[in-house]
Amino acid sequence: MKILYLIFLWVSLFGFNGASEKKELTNEGAVVSLEEQMLGNKIIPEEILDIVEEVMPQYPELWDTPIEFKFTSIKGMTMCAQPKASVLYRSTDKRGYVIKMSDNVDPLNGMVVAEAPREVLVGLIAHELGHIMDYQHKSKLSMLRFGIGYVCSKNFMRKAEYAADSFAVSKGYAAHVTAIKNYVIGTECFPESYKDRLRNFYPSPEQIAVLEEEFLVK
Repeated sequence: MKILYLIFLWVSLFGFNGASEKKELTNEGAVVSLEEQMLGNKIIPEEILDIVEEVMPQYPELWDTPIEFKFTSIKGMTMCAQPKASVLYRSTDKRGYVIKMSDNVDPLNGMVVAEAPREVLVGLIAHELGHIMDYQHKSKLSMLRFGIGYVCSKNFMRKAEYAADSFAVSKGYAAHVTAIKNYVIGTECFPESYKDRLRNFYPSPEQIAVLEEEFLVK
């Protein structure tokens, strides 16, 4: 899985995929609704549309950011956010991203997105949007370093997941990201390897509470 992640990151940064990107359309002077402004450049499966519609208003920094939500096979995780392959050809404010979501249907392999409580799904989307917030202003070289660090260093991975949760908490989703931990740890059929990943690399409910208090003080 780590090797595949590095290959994807390398292609994302240095491979040629510009022709496959959809052209951006502008309609200067036109009045657009808030929903169009937030979601007009998003590709969202019907299964999670209402979740994204709930969360996206809290992330105005990402309203102009093209994001594709995509169900696919992801081993050992439920969702992950990555830059699209055009990252090499676009400035930081024009990048597109993909949020990959596990198409797993067997609880013995980990979370089944379709069966997760709504609060958990909200937390997951808020967390992944937090990753994109973290990526937004990184240069191409910084993104390459990030990918290598995430794959090769456990401490780096912890910091990356902490940063994503921090963004989610700052947007008011402390209870939702905590719900993810409680749901995974408390669901007996989920594999221990899946639970251990959450325990080892993501902030604990106690750390989330501290983060929430810090943002409330600010």
